[in-house]
Amino acid sequence: MYSCGNQADESQVTEAIQLKMDPNNLPPVAMLSELVTSVRIVPLETKPDCLIGSVGRLFVGQSDIILVGHNNPSELMRFSTNGKFKNKIGREGSGPGEYQRVWEITPFEDSAVVYLNMQSRSKSLAYNFDGTFIGENTFPRSLRNPKVLDDHRIAFNSNKFEVRIANSLTQDTLDYIPTSPQSSSRIKQLSGNPQTGFFYTGLGRDTIWRIDSDSMRPQIICDFGTGHFSSSDYIGSIGRSGGYPPGHFSIGGGVFYGSGYYHFALLRQKEDEEYRYFHIVVSEKTGKSWHLEQSDRSDDVLFCTSTDFSTCAHSGEWVAVVGAYELIDALPKIEANQGFTYPAGLIDQIKDLSIDQNPVLVFYTLQSSE
Repeated sequence: MYSCGNQADESQVTEAIQLKMDPNNLPPVAMLSELVTSVRIVPLETKPDCLIGSVGRLFVGQSDIILVGHNNPSELMRFSTNGKFKNKIGREGSGPGEYQRVWEITPFEDSAVVYLNMQSRSKSLAYNFDGTFIGENTFPRSLRNPKVLDDHRIAFNSNKFEVRIANSLTQDTLDYIPTSPQSSSRIKQLSGNPQTGFFYTGLGRDTIWRIDSDSMRPQIICDFGTGHFSSSDYIGSIGRSGGYPPGHFSIGGGVFYGSGYYHFALLRQKEDEEYRYFHIVVSEKTGKSWHLEQSDRSDDVLFCTSTDFSTCAHSGEWVAVVGAYELIDALPKIEANQGFTYPAGLIDQIKDLSIDQNPVLVFYTLQSSE
């Protein structure tokens, strides 16, 4: 499965979105009401056999919600799209078919199979949606951060290339972005799922790459100007007093796409002993961008931490996860909000919540990307 093919030609590039975002030229702050036309909530059913402390990885499909629940132990759970608990998938442990420290999940609704990758073990486990263990693939130890793309392809990082795509049918391995001690981005992220697309980012890289079929191409190229933070900057900062250069930018974390918009996190390096994250929203059609801060300055719809989006649903809605207590605390502001029209029954739903409930999924319908 891991025989080497020819190195992919990254010069064959289709049009990429160009963004200029140096520290003195951030995209404008957007209020959620400028981007969102409607909002709804789905409380996850709370029962003794499906208690969730917090939600890790999240997938929202056409008929199923699959998530990693961080509790003691961490568990992979399946809910209906109206929040009703269906079943657990596998279980935590070190035995056959058991998992520890889930790193990524990739569900495929057509085949009702979910692949699970672990942070500390070089293997991918496969389960049916009903929780039945199917089997596992064991990877070489040099393989890092594996991401299953489909039943035959897997993307991963290695020492020699930032991204490799192995195909078990063709027996080829395509290689992208050669690395060296001077250019390795160190912290790398393969993100996405079949319905939102698959993406690659790396700390110190200014490009978001999209994985299409057996190719990888630049999707968004950021020009950080004086705030550029390269891979060599990151390597040079290790062990240095003060850490990274203050005020500089990096693309941090994963990427998802839905309803004509891209979403990714922008990490601003340490200022006043703190790091700051901005949630960047980009229109695919126009290339226009905004940033959302986790505060009332941007969240004028639900007035809680709902600007921290987790994924995009099959419906195209963007999804955030909030604690039931956050919505309860925000209720006075929500009721007083005259700038946004809520769907009938939403406020009554929030009034029915209790602070000891499972987290709540918040679904946002975005305006047309123009």
